Amino acid sequence: MSALHPKADMCGATAHVRFRPKADMLEIDCANCQLRYMGVWNADQYYVLGNFVTHAGSLWHCNVQQTMARPGHSKDWQLAVKRGNDARQDARYARHIGHGALAAASGTEDAA
Repeated sequence: MSALHPKADMCGATAHVRFRPKADMLEIDCANCQLRYMGVWNADQYYVLGNFVTHAGSLWHCNVQQTMARPGHSKDWQLAVKRGNDARQDARYARHIGHGALAAASGTEDAA
C-alpha cells in the first residue's frame, strides 16, 4: 500500500509524494513544479528542497528545506538515478555481444 503525503516544494505549489515500497519507487505529482538541476554537488553551496545534483556518478534529489550535506552521507538526499557502468565495462560487454549490436544500440550502424 502506498502513502500519500502533501509536501510544499520550492515552486510554492503543493506536491503529493507517494512511496510505493514494493516497487521501491517514489512518485511526485505537481502540475506547477519544475525539476531544477544544480550541476555537480559543491561543498560550498546550499541546496534547497527539490534541487537535483550529480555526485559520484549518480543523480540525487534534495529532501529538506536547506542543506550543504554531501549526497550519500546524509538523509537530506534521496538517490534518484544510480550510477551505471563505466565505458570500459561497456566495451568488454560489446566484445561479448559483437560490434554490430553495440553500433545498432547507439544508432551508429550504417543502414544496409
